[in-house]
This record gives sequence, structure tokens and C-alpha cells, in this order.
Amino acid sequence: KPAKVISKISQIKSPDLILVTVKTYDTEAAAKELSKVVKPNTSVITFQNGKPDPEIIYLAIDELRGDKRVS
Repeated sequence: KPAKVISKISQIKSPDLILVTVKTYDTEAAAKELSKVVKPNTSVITFQNGKPDPEIIYLAIDELRGDKRVS
């Protein structure tokens, strides 16, 4: 099926894949919002260049899922 691009996280419904492309200063807020919509089968890929940025997102999502992520 075609990909759907959204501008508000609240528009996401049962995502299979989420590509995160936010600036460092928006990472924590994006992670909190994503944790509300990510499902157990959702894959999340970040495209960021700040070292701690992906960790912030993964920690928020893993905490929701109860996962332990291995780097």
C-alpha cells in the first residue's frame, strides 16, 4: 500500500513503520508523542545526527513496550 506522510503524530493509526526526522531540540517531545501510537509490531527508524537523539526515542518506546533494546 502507498506510504502516508503526516505532519502530526496524532494522525498516525496503527503504524507498521515510523521514520523519525526531527531536529535535536524536538527529539524528546517527539519521543513522548510516538510512545502513544507505537504498537508492538511497529518498526521505528531514526534519521538523526545527534548521538543521544536515537537513544531518547528508543528508550521512550522500549519503556512503553517493556522491551530491552540491544545496541
